[in-house]
Amino acid sequence: MSPPVSPWTLTTVKFFDPIKKWGYLRHTGGKDIFLHIATIREAGYTGPLKESTLLEVQFIEDAKGLKAINLRAPDAR
Repeated sequence: MSPPVSPWTLTTVKFFDPIKKWGYLRHTGGKDIFLHIATIREAGYTGPLKESTLLEVQFIEDAKGLKAINLRAPDAR
C-alpha cells in the first residue's frame, strides 16, 4: 500500500546541491522534506532552487522521512 500524499503545501528551499542533485525543503511541521532532481525533472520545474525560494510541494512520508513527489511554483495554479 502506498503512503498517503499530502495536500499541496507551501515550503521554502533550505538548500539544494546541483552537483549531488538533492536537497531539502523547510516544512512548517518541523521535519525537512527531501527533494531529488528526479522529482524536479518529472514536475517540469525550471525555476530557481536557491535558499528561501518559495515552492508548493506534495510529499509522502516513508521509512526515511518526508520526500517530495511533486512540486510547482506558487503562482503555477
